[in-house]
Parts: sequence; structure tokens; C-alpha cells
Amino acid sequence: MIKKRLTGLILIVLSLSLLAGCSFRLPSSELRIDNIEGGIQCEFRIGKNAQFSKNKVMTDTVFDKEEFIELFNLRESYDPNYLKYHLDECSLKIDTREKPEEYEKIDRSEINIKAVYEGPENTTSRNVSVFEYESRLYFFVLCMGSRSKDDEIGYYYMELPEDMQDYWRPILEKVREDDKKSKEKDYGSFTVERTYTYDKKYYAECTVQNSGMVLIEITDSHKIRISSFKPCRASDFWGICWEYDNYNLWIQSSDIGCICYSFNGEEWELNKEAVMPDYIIRRHS
Repeated sequence: MIKKRLTGLILIVLSLSLLAGCSFRLPSSELRIDNIEGGIQCEFRIGKNAQFSKNKVMTDTVFDKEEFIELFNLRESYDPNYLKYHLDECSLKIDTREKPEEYEKIDRSEINIKAVYEGPENTTSRNVSVFEYESRLYFFVLCMGSRSKDDEIGYYYMELPEDMQDYWRPILEKVREDDKKSKEKDYGSFTVERTYTYDKKYYAECTVQNSGMVLIEITDSHKIRISSFKPCRASDFWGICWEYDNYNLWIQSSDIGCICYSFNGEEWELNKEAVMPDYIIRRHS
């Protein structure tokens, strides 16, 4: 009974402290890295939600373990419960209501850096994500949602110190370049990820349906879905590609080859008369 009352009292104190603008951070000793004995394997993943992607970038890029430890521990030192009462200490704010395209840009720029190594008892790993905005590197630290004050709503980031910028930028640039080369080899000009028209007015996304078909959805910059269609089976799908100066979208698959959907002013429809430009590279061509 005494233990329950004590626990309840602690929770009340914590709640009151948070409301007053204070913050408590639970010990992060389980996450913090003091040292890594021996070697490590480094892995990189790229794109939106990169931390949860199963696709590793094929690269020979390596990183110094001491640099990784410093980067990881700095990221773990930022306390969201503290920062939400001290927003002025954050380096960057992006309000998706005002600049949705800017948030999409920084969200897709994520590179997740993972170190796999032998711990005291077994193999363990730690990972940290870095984002890029206007050629600067950041950690994502906080989201202030709809229940916040109107002028506080947005996504907040902390900028990496200059020495970390200098160390990690060339490494991440090489990882991006290796990822681009790998995808070009596998898909040519095509992609299975979200891709924008030349003027950023529309974007196309691919998802696999329970029926086994690929669904292509085209959405405008206001996130209003304009058109959708199912051109082929997911097992045959080889990606999509916009033309460079118009709204023609090409779909490539192993069974139907390359087909084009053109914008008629209201939606996208199959255009059997379209001729694919020479600059679009077919997969395995």
C-alpha cells in the first residue's frame, strides 16, 4: 500500500513539473554507448522511415566508431520532454501547414546509420538517423501536434555541430551516390518510391494490394488524390518514371513492357499512342 501511494505521489509530482515547464529524462544508460571493443559492421538505409527499412544501401563506405559513438550519444542527449517547453532552443522548425513540400523534402532525406558490434554478452546494434535541409545536417527531436498552441505546431530539429557536419557530410554524400547507382542498375530511370513531376505539382506512389496488383496513386501538392489505376501484377512490376517536361507517367513491368498514362486535364488515363523519350532508360536495357 505504501509503495502504491509513493508511486502515485511521484507520478503527480512529475505531471505537475511537466505542466510547469520542467522535464525529467529517464536514465539512458542502456542506450548510451561508452565504448565499442573490437570492430563494427556499418549499415546505411536511405529515405522516408529509413530506420525501419529492410533495404540496406550497397556501399563500401565505413565510419569511425568513435565518431559514431559521439553522434549517437549526442542524439540521445536531446530530451523531447524538455525541448517542448524550450522550443527556442531548437535549431529548425518546419510547419507542414505552411510548407508541406519542405517537410516532405527533409523527411525523404533521412539516412539511418547503424553500427552492429559484439557487446558484453552478444551481438548488439545502435542506430541514429540524420536529416538534411538546405545542405545542413539535423537530428529530428520533436513533433508539436494539433493540441499545441497554434504558433508552436510543427516538426523540430537540432543541427549537428560543425565538426560533425564536416565528418559526416562526405560520408553520407557517398552513401547517396552509391544508392543512386545501385537503383539505376536495378531499375534504370524507373523507381518504386514516391516520385514527383518536373514542377513538383503532382507525385505518384506505388502500393501492393491484397489482390496482388500494383496500385498507382497520383496526388497533387495539396494532398488531394487526382487519379489511381492498377496497371499490372506486383510480381511483374518494375517501377514508374515521369517524363522530364510534362505529366506523362511511364510504367514498366515484365509482362506488359512500358506503357504510358497521360493527364487529360482531370485524371490520368492509358495513352497507347505515346512514344517513350530516349532519355528514359528501361530496366535491364
